[in-house]
Amino acid sequence: MAGMGPHSGELRRAGFALIELIIAVAMMAILAAAMVPNIVAQLDRHREEATRAEMAALYRAIVGEPENGVAGYLADMGRLPAGNSLAELISQGSQPAHALQTGAVAVGWSGPYVAGGFQGGDWLRDGWNHDYQFSSTTGQITSAGRDGSFSSADDLVMPAAAIRVTGTLSVMVQADSALVPGNTVVLDGGTARVYAYYSSDGSESSVELEWSGQAFQIPVGQPLPLGLHAVRVVGQDGGSKGDYSGRQVVITAPLYGASSHVAAYLSP
Repeated sequence: MAGMGPHSGELRRAGFALIELIIAVAMMAILAAAMVPNIVAQLDRHREEATRAEMAALYRAIVGEPENGVAGYLADMGRLPAGNSLAELISQGSQPAHALQTGAVAVGWSGPYVAGGFQGGDWLRDGWNHDYQFSSTTGQITSAGRDGSFSSADDLVMPAAAIRVTGTLSVMVQADSALVPGNTVVLDGGTARVYAYYSSDGSESSVELEWSGQAFQIPVGQPLPLGLHAVRVVGQDGGSKGDYSGRQVVITAPLYGASSHVAAYLSP
């Protein structure tokens, strides 16, 4: 045909190829646009799962795993991390070092309390790279979630309620009778004195328990921080009740809930 050069067929094929490429790119763009919300949602789910797992690890670092005999920051230091910050879980700073005290019960900083997976400050940021919010009053850890704004609907909080920090302890003291050897008697405030040892800001402190008429108890208004404590019982000369002076025993007393009751025995 007139006007048709030798390369006209190639030009037509090239034109169709270009149109097909444009159509393919457009379709890919449409598919990608449709997929973006799903991809973003999936990434947020992964970030939320990772954040919840990290918050659980931080919570365990604070309270320990009492059922497995693992002490946390609270038991070692006798308090929650200070300054509304979790940094004390990772950095010792001026906190007293871990050391064995009465009854071979250790007190003092034994960190870092979180390790592996994340390092340093990474533990203090959530999956969206926002700093956690921590309350030194309640012990609760909060992530601002996807929107990065606290006190909004997507906040993540662990635990749901305030952490229990303290509890009460009672001790029943028995002994081999000083008046009738071979018989077991219960000692009272006139025949024994009882002391509980605990961590106060990472250093050992103690409190004398009071006789309640049935057992020795922590004084009202002076609860112990949760954790493993040492209890020392010292026998006294009870006069007509018998002389138990010179007798002494130290036991360990776990306190991981609202209250704990333990028994001690004074041998001759």
